[in-house]
Formats: sequence, C-alpha cells, structure tokens
Amino acid sequence: MAREVRSDAAPRAGSAPTPERRRPDARTGSLARTGVSATEPPAGGVQSVDRTLQIVELLARSPVPLGVVAIAEATGLAQATAHRLLQALASRSWVRQDGDRRYAPGITMFRLGETSQRHVATAAQPFLLDAAGTSGETANIAMLEGTHAVYVGQVPSTQRLRTFAEVGHRVPVHSTAVGKALVAFLPEAEVTSLLARSGLPARTATTITDPDRFRAELASVRRLGYALDRGEEAEGVACVAVPVRAPSGQVMCALSVSGPETRVKPSDSRRLAQVLGPIAERLATALAPTAEPG
Repeated sequence: MAREVRSDAAPRAGSAPTPERRRPDARTGSLARTGVSATEPPAGGVQSVDRTLQIVELLARSPVPLGVVAIAEATGLAQATAHRLLQALASRSWVRQDGDRRYAPGITMFRLGETSQRHVATAAQPFLLDAAGTSGETANIAMLEGTHAVYVGQVPSTQRLRTFAEVGHRVPVHSTAVGKALVAFLPEAEVTSLLARSGLPARTATTITDPDRFRAELASVRRLGYALDRGEEAEGVACVAVPVRAPSGQVMCALSVSGPETRVKPSDSRRLAQVLGPIAERLATALAPTAEPG
C-alpha cells in the first residue's frame, strides 16, 4: 500500500450440481478441475440469462483469455450454445477476442466494474465516517481487482499526523491488511492462481514473501475475522481490516483503519477490529439488502 503519512492539519474529503467446473491455469490457459460444482440453471425463460452470466463470471475470474472449447467445458454448456452466447456478448462489448480467437473481458465489463466501485464508494461513505470518527484514524474501503486491491473510498483522520492513500490506488494483496481480508476467504485454487501471477515481492523488510507463511497468515485472518499490516507495505504504517461479506459469504470489499505505527499498535488490533466488525455488517446490509418476500 503506497501510503504516505501526512502531517498537515486540514483533512481531505475524499451459485442441484452440474458437471464439475474446470478452472484456467494461469501459465498455460488449460483447465484444471477445482471440485466446485456449478449451480443448475433454472428452467424457463431465464435459463439463457443464467448461462450468459456463467460465461461472464468465468471470464472475469480467468487469468488468461479462453477459447470456446475451454469455456464450454468450464461452464458445462454445449459448444454451440457457448459460441452463440459469446457472439451476443461480443456484439455489446461485454467480451472481446484476441488474435488467437480466445475471449477476454471487454470494455463494457470494465465499465461495469468502475460503476460498481463508484456505487460501493457512495454507499460506504457514512460507514467510513463512522469508522474514522470512532477509531480516530483514517478509514478505507478497498475491492479486489485482478491481483491487487484498489482503494475506492476513504475518510481521512482529523489528526495532524495521519496516513493517506489515493482513491483508485492499487496495492498488492500480500502486503496489505485490506488485501489479506479480500483474499482470505477465496477458494484455495484461486489463491494459488493469484500468487502465481503476482508473486510475493518484498515491499518493506517485514513483508511476507514466503507462500507458506502467507497461507498461514490467511488462515489467521479466517480464524480471527480480521487482517493486519504491520509496516508490510509502507514502513511506519499499520492497518487493521475486516471483510465486508454478502449473505452468500462472498467478500464484496474490505473495510480498514490505518495510521502511524506509534498510534495503531499491536495491542490495539483487537479493539479496532471490534469497532470495525459491526460497521462492516451494516455496510454489507446496505450493499446487499435482503430481498423482500414476493
């Protein structure tokens, strides 16, 4: 997390099982079994919509472009059906083809991602204010984007000495509390693929650069319910983050507070996590409200 510590006084605003899915290998583009079953497409007129969304979600997760055969195998669709849906998606720029006639996310998908980030940032503003006001430190919201976490919202601390990270800034997941909170609850196959693509480069002397240690760190996040960064991204900066989870359990974003290590000490971690937990639950309700009956 390329953060800086500022000392000026004025605060800135800021899815019954179908055939086993396969998952693209980050290096070869081939498909490996994950053991995760798909959701049976519903009968009736919404079946095509469900099938189309399977393709969109597959390409959004894939680290490499995929051909029609690979997409059909991964989704359990007939090749002809996959090809027809891909053509429809390409006509509206949801997907694009590369020189090898493989498919990847298109500009419309990227624009939707940007819109989603803006929506989260807007909805999160009162919760960020609550987190910053209660903790006295800078509050942040981050989302997973490829192999990085991207900050989509922030409310700075009002203290003279405070941390700051530009909204829109991308940071590695392995060296940041928000990154750890975002990936800790992913399937192991996805974590392995992510690490294969990003590596674990040292950001400071305390950055975790060993894969086994990083997996142990993620296990700690799952056990405790919060993640820590002790100068692992930027020297002298500490951060505590919690996942914001949808009713399905999927992590939508991460909520954190950060500040100088002189104020955000190891002994403060549990207290700050207890502050953030209820706020994250309310934010999750705001982002994914329960549908009303009927």
